[in-house]
Amino acid sequence: MSLDAVSGTDLNGDGTPEIVFDGFSGGAGCCYVYWIVSLTKKPHVVRELRNQVPVVFRKRDDGGTEIRTSEGSFDLLLLPHEDAVIPQLVLRLEGSKLTDISRQYQKEYDEEIGKARSGLTAADLEKFRQSSYNQKMFIDQLPTVKRVLTIVLNYLYSGREAQAWQALDEMWPASDEQRVKGLILERRARGLAGQIDVAAKPQP
Repeated sequence: MSLDAVSGTDLNGDGTPEIVFDGFSGGAGCCYVYWIVSLTKKPHVVRELRNQVPVVFRKRDDGGTEIRTSEGSFDLLLLPHEDAVIPQLVLRLEGSKLTDISRQYQKEYDEEIGKARSGLTAADLEKFRQSSYNQKMFIDQLPTVKRVLTIVLNYLYSGREAQAWQALDEMWPASDEQRVKGLILERRARGLAGQIDVAAKPQP
């Protein structure tokens, strides 16, 4: 366990500084745990965060603090670890509530979507669409799977759920689409996104 560098600043906008304890455990209980403790007269844990990948606390120009990480629960989803598609998350702590502000950074997600789309050819997509991916792991199609998942998950995690499912419908084998949608929703629910209390409203 260690003390995070952001400790001693107001992380949740309540006017009181907090301390962040960073914990790590390997093995079955892996991996990263963060305890955010308010330094009131009676110190208490404001929030606990758990994730399979590290969490970074970053001060914003407006004085607020954003919490940046990636959704570790997607590791090994349909792809080996070295090729896993793990979407990023940008969060903010408001009091004790964890707010998703990822949609404010859609440009970053669009860059990942653009890279993935540029690597897809019509021939690759047609071959993939006609395959039975749920019955057999087609090693030669892993690059296509990675690009399609990159597009779907980056739409989903930037607050554009309708576009995410539209992309899945257009690109994934029809016979396997509902299974994969279910897997994505299950991974999101048990990941850090499942710990979010509220999503920030879109800016006008």
